[in-house]
Amino acid sequence: MDSATQKLDLTIADGVRDYIQGTPFSSHGDIVMLSGGVTNFVYRVKLDEPFRGKATVIIKHAKPYVRSWVELPLELSRQGFEVEALRRVKPIIPDDALVTVPEVYLFDEKECVIIMEDAGADSVPLKQFMIEGRLSVLMAERLGTALGEFAGRLHVWGKDPNVLEYFEGHKMAKELFAWVNYGRLYQAIDPSKESDVAALRDPPLEHSEEDLAIIKKVGEDMAIAVKNAKDTFVMGDFWPGNMAVCATNENALQRVYMLDWEICRPGLAGIEIGQFCSEIDCVRHFYPQYKAAATKVISAFRDAYDRVGKPEKSVWIMGSVHWGTHLVVTAPRAGWGGREATRKVVEAGKKIIVQAHNGQVVSDF
Repeated sequence: MDSATQKLDLTIADGVRDYIQGTPFSSHGDIVMLSGGVTNFVYRVKLDEPFRGKATVIIKHAKPYVRSWVELPLELSRQGFEVEALRRVKPIIPDDALVTVPEVYLFDEKECVIIMEDAGADSVPLKQFMIEGRLSVLMAERLGTALGEFAGRLHVWGKDPNVLEYFEGHKMAKELFAWVNYGRLYQAIDPSKESDVAALRDPPLEHSEEDLAIIKKVGEDMAIAVKNAKDTFVMGDFWPGNMAVCATNENALQRVYMLDWEICRPGLAGIEIGQFCSEIDCVRHFYPQYKAAATKVISAFRDAYDRVGKPEKSVWIMGSVHWGTHLVVTAPRAGWGGREATRKVVEAGKKIIVQAHNGQVVSDF
């Protein structure tokens, strides 16, 4: 990992193999690009020799753009913030906690490479784990509790002024999150424009003028709030796709790793919990056969977060706003299900936003 690495192409497996040659991470075995993310070049590497008891590691290489959308620029500084977050958060998590974060083994800032602990080749995203029907109601309660405790502990710790001051430098994270969610909120239901989501066209959904005005105002106000937020440190992308579940063949939970901290930042706790619960709510909408487990995850998460994080009512209201926003903006683009189910979810999201705007917390909270 010297000056010669400048000539390596780390966007392909052979380049990665050359990069790690002669290091503790050398590999003559499989180097597989993982398909889960869209932003970086992420590989699972089978090591020649175990490292800290692990047979594989994850190598994450960043470019100054989104891997799947090269026209969209992204600051490389995002990697440094992710590494710093993982290194700072790791010590606040009990060793025996079900939910944890991967250990960072090496950060090569020059070559934009992170080498980190692998959750394991058999780990799967929580979203997949749930829609495959592998999460029992009993396990759902344990999982929701552990995730609520994790989020509550993170948000309490994240109020530390020193933490907030450091991560305030990650301006890109605030700008990106504000645009992706609230910059596109009104656009998602604007009757004067054709939706970029096929399920929401022909015909477009109908909305009252009053609801449209509320949605527009919420989008504008929340975009500003996200950019100016300094309430606490947030992971930034707290959704089931970033939660790698390790389980036995009988689907008993062993460990859950929280992945992808690139848009961590000073933020709003309500948005974090709203994003997670909205995604779990999508399981209920699109996979109703797993509604009982999904509902148990949400209720256990809520109770644990309330106990550990001790949030004020305003946090739950903001969580409700983002719950609805996620259903309107993200769910239709995530390929959850068919046309009619997608339209119903957007309608449900709009209703939640309007109610939250009027001070009403979503019923699950």
